[in-house]
Amino acid sequence: MDTIIYFYQKRNLEEPLIEPIGQGRYLLVKVAMDVGDCRWFRMRLPAYGKPESPRPENVSKGIFQKWIATLAQRRNRRKQERRQRLWQEAFRQMSGQVETQITKLVRQIGEYVEDWRECRCLYDEAVRKWLVLEEGQEEGRERGWLDGMDSRPYARLRTAGRGETGSLPEGDFAKHWMPRHWQKHWDISEFADFFSMDWVKPLLSMARLPHFVLLGTAPCVPDVILACAHRMRSLRWVLREKDLTQEILDFVEDFYLDYGLAATLQTLEGDRGFSCKSQVPVCVLDFSGEDRIRPGAVARGSVWLDMASAEKKERCFLGRDSGISYGSMRKSWREARRRAPDWAAIAEAGRHRPQGDQLPQWLREE
Repeated sequence: MDTIIYFYQKRNLEEPLIEPIGQGRYLLVKVAMDVGDCRWFRMRLPAYGKPESPRPENVSKGIFQKWIATLAQRRNRRKQERRQRLWQEAFRQMSGQVETQITKLVRQIGEYVEDWRECRCLYDEAVRKWLVLEEGQEEGRERGWLDGMDSRPYARLRTAGRGETGSLPEGDFAKHWMPRHWQKHWDISEFADFFSMDWVKPLLSMARLPHFVLLGTAPCVPDVILACAHRMRSLRWVLREKDLTQEILDFVEDFYLDYGLAATLQTLEGDRGFSCKSQVPVCVLDFSGEDRIRPGAVARGSVWLDMASAEKKERCFLGRDSGISYGSMRKSWREARRRAPDWAAIAEAGRHRPQGDQLPQWLREE
């Protein structure tokens, strides 16, 4: 059975919250996380601190003043070295605790996974930015920061730009410390099959309006149009000029001959962003794959189905009173809940349970 592991952010947790939810043909495992900048749930990496600013030098120094200044420099250097050792020890200790908890989490998730080869994961952006390294990052440059064993990261730590006292410098360390621990034990690939018909079909139940607007294209688009053809009164297909192929033109012609509905094709030049305008409520099937989009003048009461499940796009709709219903697989997974037991039905079944002479012979003998 396919397994989707969905990591999302939830504040004020002491440990990961795992919730398996059956979805018919696949299993959804929701994992609530509370991670952040150098933070794993309630554990936070101690702040390195800000060294004391050197005092302005006096040009006209005597022998005694130079001797005093030398002693002060040695004292400050010893303080800095002590601060470095304490922070390094705290870092080692927390790294071991975090790695132990990650191993435990992977083992707990594995209790619900039948086959890791059929398992995919999906992160909310609030979790992904702290657990997944972006492509193109140089592992060699970060190794010193992440190991916490040699002197180079601390030299960089002393010279890096700092904010207020007690804060860590922004940069490689804060961004890459947690992902290295995470990816050492978690090597499951991310879910990227949103445009497959198997994952588009569950969203089509929301497409109940008779007027359709299709943005972009994907291999499953012809099947999607045919699945919704019985309730279509109009179809406007907006796509880029470079994506308009002879195959699409042939499909539109065949669709008109079979269903008597003439689809309107609208092409966009260059990299112009997608937008949608309508005076009546429409059902927007969004295959554009864009992170952000301009809803434009879409009528209230419309339905916008984001097939790519772009999280930034979802925030654009939820952050304004547009009157548009938004749907995506990511949103449905986030809102999925375990079905509560029907205690009334269970009690009713208990009352009708056979007893005494009504029991089968093999039960009465026991």
